[in-house]
Amino acid sequence: MKGRTLLFISAAILAANLLFRLANQALMIWNFPLDGTDWSTHLFELWAFAKYGFHGWVPNWFGGYELFKFYTPGWYFLALPIYWLAGKVELAGYLSLLALFALGAASTYLLGKLNGFSRLQMILFYLFFFANALGIANFIRNGRVAEFTAWVVFIALTAILVYFKDRGLNWKFIFVAPLFAMLILSHFTEPILLSLLFLGFLLVKNNRERIIACATMLAGMLMTSFWLWSLLRDAKDSYITQLKYSERLLHLSFFENILLTAVVCAFLLAFYFYIRSSEKPREEFIFFLPSIIFAVLLFLKLTPQIPLFDRIYPHPAMAFLILLGLFFFFKSGLSSKPAFAAALLLVALASVGFNALDTAPYTTHNSIAVEYLEILPHISAQYSVLGVIGSIYPIGLCSYGPIYFNLNASCGWMPTAMSIERRAKHDLAKQYLAKDDCAAFDILKKTGTAQMVAPNKTCAYFKKCNLAPVYHNSVACLYNL
Repeated sequence: MKGRTLLFISAAILAANLLFRLANQALMIWNFPLDGTDWSTHLFELWAFAKYGFHGWVPNWFGGYELFKFYTPGWYFLALPIYWLAGKVELAGYLSLLALFALGAASTYLLGKLNGFSRLQMILFYLFFFANALGIANFIRNGRVAEFTAWVVFIALTAILVYFKDRGLNWKFIFVAPLFAMLILSHFTEPILLSLLFLGFLLVKNNRERIIACATMLAGMLMTSFWLWSLLRDAKDSYITQLKYSERLLHLSFFENILLTAVVCAFLLAFYFYIRSSEKPREEFIFFLPSIIFAVLLFLKLTPQIPLFDRIYPHPAMAFLILLGLFFFFKSGLSSKPAFAAALLLVALASVGFNALDTAPYTTHNSIAVEYLEILPHISAQYSVLGVIGSIYPIGLCSYGPIYFNLNASCGWMPTAMSIERRAKHDLAKQYLAKDDCAAFDILKKTGTAQMVAPNKTCAYFKKCNLAPVYHNSVACLYNL
């Protein structure tokens, strides 16, 4: 079978999986995500943004917190106008997802156009990046739309940096400033990863162009000062200073370790062929050298020891290597070789297979979810939720209650919004709750919690601690502290 035919088959497989997953995810429009994914968090904060405004005080989580003080607002700026038009937060979230896939196509087209990719290569790049197994799981099913927004911008910035690395800077380079500002506002890990490409860019430029490039990036950073300044000023008082996401590398599952090894090896192999096909191998090697070093450090799991890079959790790190690996693959012409086209088909099949086995489809609310939600109208004070039942997680109820009943919850899922003191109380209460120790409720009272919701199997614990029953059904119960 010819290589081009294999490429078309690969594209068709990934495109079919993407369309199926997008169609399935549309169920969220009528069934609020209660399953513990990032969707419930982002939909809550989108609702709060519309109600309280930028940096507004949100009383509905954690006893109150300042919106976007310690979290990036980029996706919310995109989704807010959609929410105003749609009038329903779930619909706005879904439409913003479609918008991001469209914008991702535009940034991929820019990268491909500037590097002489064919239309088929652009389509394959787009599908193998945004519709691979990780993309389907994280961007669609798990709702990591802030990260998704950042990658859309990241590809556009990569296109510009790669284009100008071999050319003198002109007025068009100024577009880097607003794009870098958008990247900073979108998600915290991708600007750190971009620094690897920017460092390589500086290494291949003369002093005059280095000054221009640094000034342009600084201008982009200054554009974010309306948000970034307060973050940097007050970060010491937030739990954000204690987050070391890169440590997740040390606790990967067996399958995740295999995936990491495969991504790093494929990246290095693609780079080898890219260098061999380059007319300026020395300059290309210098430009991508920081990225190569990062790949090696990631493989050796040393990034948790490096400041800033200790904030990068595994998925964005692997996505970065996949993005560059795809660029090397198509730029070096490997896709035109039947053997590599066949390898790409195997990757496409494996990707879809992984989603079929590991990425559960979105489902409608079952009878358990319906009964759980019936408790919310009976809540009359600040509440928290204990325990998981089926596919329903506390964060789902902590988000649904404020949006649809204007309730205030002690719980939530935005650790960066917590003060260090409140987080300490929260963690201590969790330790007591895990041991069914009644002292947990004394601590929760100090956080303003007045009512508790939990599955029926936990209600005996509430009774043992002499909490007062308010309401119960066949699924869950509500008690006063």
